[in-house]
Amino acid sequence: MPRHMRWRRIAGFLTAFAIVFSIQMIWTSNNVQQPLPTRDPKLKKLLLVYQSNRSKKRQRVVYQLPGNDSQPLHHRIQPVMSTSRSNISVLEKPQGATSITDIFIAVKSSGKFHTTRLPLLLDTWIPLAKKSTFLITDVDDPELMSRFEPGHYQMSTCPQSHYRKGLVCKVSLAYDLFMLKQRRWFCIVDDDTYINIPNLVATLQKFDSTLDWYIGRPSLKYPIRVTINNLKESFWFHTGGAGYCISRALALKMSPHALGGKLRELADTIRVPDDVAVGYIINKKLGVDITRMLTFHSHLEGLWRISPHDLRNQVTLSYGEFETGPNHVISNVINLGKTIPTFPPPYDPTRLRSLHCYLFPGVTECEGMKVAIH
Repeated sequence: MPRHMRWRRIAGFLTAFAIVFSIQMIWTSNNVQQPLPTRDPKLKKLLLVYQSNRSKKRQRVVYQLPGNDSQPLHHRIQPVMSTSRSNISVLEKPQGATSITDIFIAVKSSGKFHTTRLPLLLDTWIPLAKKSTFLITDVDDPELMSRFEPGHYQMSTCPQSHYRKGLVCKVSLAYDLFMLKQRRWFCIVDDDTYINIPNLVATLQKFDSTLDWYIGRPSLKYPIRVTINNLKESFWFHTGGAGYCISRALALKMSPHALGGKLRELADTIRVPDDVAVGYIINKKLGVDITRMLTFHSHLEGLWRISPHDLRNQVTLSYGEFETGPNHVISNVINLGKTIPTFPPPYDPTRLRSLHCYLFPGVTECEGMKVAIH
């Protein structure tokens, strides 16, 4: 064989070897998990396992949380490879229908509302969902803590206020806490929100928590427009006043943008409230549509417009006040009509206590109470 042909063969072999070696190195580097920044060491392991594969066309990474809450977190979180093209966030489907124990309900509050707003919740719907309700607040209150399950009263280091910074901080903490629990749904409400627990469970049973669901009710009839980095961004969000629920599959996808305090950092950077920040992540960054539920209600709408006959079908209700003129304020509360027994207004100004005892007359909090029919 001529010498030049021999050298050409050797060069071809070396080129082929170099190409194979390069492909192997690229594949390896794409599968090496890069550390995600977090200041919370307890959440660092959780952050790392949520990091998805860079090459999304080759395979998709989804997660399941086997075991129970008593097991160490790194023992419970296991990556599961899926090549499904129909749903990139599919988790292993849980067995059985959704029950109240599958729902994580976070109530955000502040010390100044412990004796004004929270007693209504504690006397009505919280006893029906005691093992599912977590209070996120900002002061130490041993008497109030005793009315919650152990570990469900979370005293944060958030600002002691009910304004943007304090609320964003508490929602961020609630999200991080949910991610450490093995539950299907993350629901968050204000401390002036009434929840019909059976209706909430029945509503969530209609949706698959292994798919991406963002359920609630927007307060606007159009997408909000926010200036971010000198650019106008428009997106939908569910108002926190009516409460909203997020499936675990979607919560997992939010983690690179929200986990370990990132939700709070994002809201502070773009200077938006907590519910708007959540909507920005879900609707704008992740491209997941909102799911409107007309049975979710906030104090931003005229609650008296709900027919008394339809009150039993609602999921969330609230109360508030409207200013109709200088020094003139009217109460924005539900209308019980003439068929629903009511407590005297001084005892039940929100009318929600009366509604609760009408819906659940057998509960301990309503037994033996004499109601005045108006």
